[in-house]
Amino acid sequence: MAISLITSLYRSEKHLPQYIKRVQHVASQLDFPLEIVIVANDATEAERQHLMALQQTETLIIKVIYTERETLYASWNRGIEAAQFDILGSWNVDDIRSVEGLKASYNALEADFNLVDLVYDLVQGHSITRFNPPYRPDSLSPKTGLGTFFMMRRELYTEAGAFNPLFTITGDYEWSKRPIVRTAAYQPLSVVGGQFVLHDSNLSGGRNPMEWVEFNIALIWQGGYEHLRPVDPDMMRETWDSWGHTGGTIPDEIAGWLWGDGSHERYESYTRERHANPMLRRIRLALARHGIMQSAEWDALHKLFKHV
Repeated sequence: MAISLITSLYRSEKHLPQYIKRVQHVASQLDFPLEIVIVANDATEAERQHLMALQQTETLIIKVIYTERETLYASWNRGIEAAQFDILGSWNVDDIRSVEGLKASYNALEADFNLVDLVYDLVQGHSITRFNPPYRPDSLSPKTGLGTFFMMRRELYTEAGAFNPLFTITGDYEWSKRPIVRTAAYQPLSVVGGQFVLHDSNLSGGRNPMEWVEFNIALIWQGGYEHLRPVDPDMMRETWDSWGHTGGTIPDEIAGWLWGDGSHERYESYTRERHANPMLRRIRLALARHGIMQSAEWDALHKLFKHV
């Protein structure tokens, strides 16, 4: 038994020196083999030099794959196919994985489980907030997708299918809510898997308007209409028409709510309210709950589709 971790790179020169030190430290503390499969997208010369240095690490099994630029999930698929071991996970170049988290994941996956999720620390500037394992297989809420440090057995990946390479941000959420994954032998672990570092370059974290477009598409595919959010109607329709329809159909009522009449006004009001002063936002939601004030956010959270 051993572990293979996949790292996808794109313009990551500033993170690579620390990443290399972290990988080397973790490998030196484990009592089982660790393979790192790095998929370098459109690598720069500086990235290549860093990776050449990493490949000299004797305590690690290193495999570097150079490719043209592709989505994160295409790179994950590519790395998983190239990995030689059957306990699999990812390691973002700017995050910190813990030795304890890898050991706990290894032990659980070596036993009877096919999927694990771990406690993690969210690092934002000088603030660190601890979160329990977020994954809940019984819920379709985007808040209950897999955490950054989840791990799995290859047999689950094979059974559930590869990550959908059309997604750019939320492909791990989409994969995690497939019926096969939701019914897999899953174990949340109380061990800290590592630190997820939030900064301006993160794909996820709510800063990219495409994130909730992709969440919406995955929710439509699984019928989780109650969790949909108002997003840019033009972006939503363009994305659905270009690739969203490949995973299912959209009911007329849902399409109308997302990009039909009134959708632009709904999205603008929703966005304003979400970015308002936190106290004013809470007051508005409280008043909306009692029917005293109109709130696009409240309506979005409590929408009821009647003909779906």
